[in-house]
Amino acid sequence: MESALKTRTRLYTPQDYIDVMTSCRKRNKLTATKMECLDFVGVYKMMKTIVKRKKDIEGNAISWLKTKEINIFKNRPDRIFLSTCRGGQTHEVDLNKRPKRGSINNPLTLSRHYEQLWPQGKPISQPKLDDIKSLLHLIPSDATKYYENLTGARDLKDDVEGFDGSIDFEVEDKE
Repeated sequence: MESALKTRTRLYTPQDYIDVMTSCRKRNKLTATKMECLDFVGVYKMMKTIVKRKKDIEGNAISWLKTKEINIFKNRPDRIFLSTCRGGQTHEVDLNKRPKRGSINNPLTLSRHYEQLWPQGKPISQPKLDDIKSLLHLIPSDATKYYENLTGARDLKDDVEGFDGSIDFEVEDKE
């Protein structure tokens, strides 16, 4: 993929990156799935419902500490599938089944398990959006619509992990 990116002169929109991914191999072509706003869901509500789960649907013990992989499928939103290694044996957990020891959870519906994170799209920080819009004259006209549809929020901080705006290294003045 890196080699294919080096030969591309146009990379302005997500579709441009998808095109690179799907055409970078001659054999065993990659498949790219473009996710939409509604595909991003939060699992905080679901996590609260599985706190006391100790067994899967077959009664086998679940080791949460050894769990390496958790899968959730669109066609089975009321189930989670746990595995202790990638591609290994899975334990199926029913989110609607009440765990033992007097849980207060009632059987839940899909809307109570997951919440939409950004139904209208994830906004970016307003300074970043202003910077992008100031560069629109450098972007080909057929790609500007993507950038014009971006939204910003004044109270949002950039979510670069570990970066709080302060420089964590020394800067030398070269005079």
